[in-house]
Order: sequence, then C-alpha cells, then structure tokens
Amino acid sequence: MPTPITKIQGIGPFTAKALSEKGFRSLEDIAASDVAALSKVTGFGDIRASQTIASAVDYLSKNGKSSDSKVPAQKAKTEKKPAKTEDKVTKDKKKEKSKDKKSKKDGDKKSKKEKIKAKSDKDKKKKKKKKDK
Repeated sequence: MPTPITKIQGIGPFTAKALSEKGFRSLEDIAASDVAALSKVTGFGDIRASQTIASAVDYLSKNGKSSDSKVPAQKAKTEKKPAKTEDKVTKDKKKEKSKDKKSKKDGDKKSKKEKIKAKSDKDKKKKKKKKDK
C-alpha cells in the first residue's frame, strides 16, 4: 500500500493535491523521482524538491518501507550543491565589494588626512614668512 504524501513535514492537503496532479501520489513516487521532475510542481524549487525527496527517503527507510530511491536521493543532494556554490560565489562577491568600498573610504580618509596635513604645513610656512618679515 502506498504511503500518503502528507506523512512528511511540510506537505499539507494543498501541496498533496498539487503533487498528485503532477503524478506524485505517494512517498514512494517522490522518493523515486529527481529534483528536476519535482521542481516542476507549483511551489517547489530545487531546494524544496531536494529536501522533500530526502524526507521521503528518510521516512520510508525509518518505517521499514522498501524504496529503490537511494540513488535519486543522492542525486538530489548532488544537485543541491551548485546552489550552495552559487551562494558562496555571491557571498564572495559581496565581500569583495565591501572590501573595495572600505579601501576607497580608507583612500579618501588618507587623502583627507594628507590634505589637512598639507594645509597645516602651508599655514605654518605662511606664519614663518610673516614672522621673518
């Protein structure tokens, strides 16, 4: 007997209906699918699809249900990694931008300090000239 989709967290009646309309009528169906297929369901992106597949596999294995879906579950985890890589790249770019901004600010501060020092040096020279006259 197929295991109801609503047995895993995050799948309520509305989501179960959307899954059913796309051919996912049991946890076994979800566990045997891949991220690309599950991502076509309304409300499922790659991350949610991957998490749902993993949850289905986990539920079935904990409850003694046989599932030949361990390969797709590993596939789902593999497909999830590029998203992390993209996030890491984005974070790295943000860090670089913030470093650039800091260095520009530091450069501005240095130039301001230098300007102030240069101005004060000029003022000192003017005062000396006045004293010498």
